[in-house]
Amino acid sequence: MQLNSKQIRKLNEFIEQYKGYYSESIQEMLINFDGQSDIVQYDFMLQIYSYLFPDAFANEHNLYTMFYKYLKFRFPNASRKKILEVASGYLPGLSIVLMEKFRRKMNISCIDPKALPINIGGINVRKANFTVDTDTSNIDLIIANCPCDAFDVIVDSILINPKEICIQTCPCRNEPFYSLWEFHNYLDYQTDRLMALKDLGYEVYREITEASDITMAPAFSFLKREYPKIKYHDRNKK
Repeated sequence: MQLNSKQIRKLNEFIEQYKGYYSESIQEMLINFDGQSDIVQYDFMLQIYSYLFPDAFANEHNLYTMFYKYLKFRFPNASRKKILEVASGYLPGLSIVLMEKFRRKMNISCIDPKALPINIGGINVRKANFTVDTDTSNIDLIIANCPCDAFDVIVDSILINPKEICIQTCPCRNEPFYSLWEFHNYLDYQTDRLMALKDLGYEVYREITEASDITMAPAFSFLKREYPKIKYHDRNKK
């Protein structure tokens, strides 16, 4: 997304007001950002663009609009579900784009310990870590875009309190994977764990999407409750 002079001024005003909430490394990138450089590919920048320029950004080809496309395909009634976005970042950019794309009022909330103190209309943002003790009793669907280590917690949580999920997985972790093969093994392990819910009517899917070329993330993983047919599908395996 190429910014015009008015948008660049708006971005600079945001950076000046909120840069102190970001890590030192991100602050340096923000301060030196000229509106054109490659840092727009980073999550924190996608979040800012979604917040500042929601209409324009929701009509761009980016990770969030790709997520919307996939979510709508797999969960056609997603806009009517009670959604929780986990690891939503400094700003809930994904949720903002979903609100724009579905063009209707949604019951959507977000949780992240880094959340900025900004009120965003129609979205309930909670500044906290998502844990297995987080109350999800009123949630229908958990979503996340590249949640890093939080994916482990999401799986732990839904094994206790089963929910549908739609997650763009990613290999970014505090203890990094050293190969794509290692990450695939990790996804196999988590998939096997999710299979414990098959008796409740859940299907577990793992699919490569167009977003994988951008994020280096191998797959979307999602859990969907579908009676009476219960299957496991991994389209990455022959």
